[in-house]
Amino acid sequence: MVNGETGKVSGNRPYSIIKITLAVTAAVATIITALTLLHQGGYIDLYDFVYISENISLGFIFEIIGSIMNN
Repeated sequence: MVNGETGKVSGNRPYSIIKITLAVTAAVATIITALTLLHQGGYIDLYDFVYISENISLGFIFEIIGSIMNN
């Protein structure tokens, strides 16, 4: 809530785990779809992305989401 006179903000942000999960899932699905279409069209070689995907773990992603929600 924002005080109309002082401009001070009070209360907590209303995070929704379901909405955050759906947004992350939609973003990952969009990236996978785009990479698949580009690969089928012959524009990229997906083997270039294997190195990147090996270095990103699910735990790392959950740590980022947890740190965002704790702020």
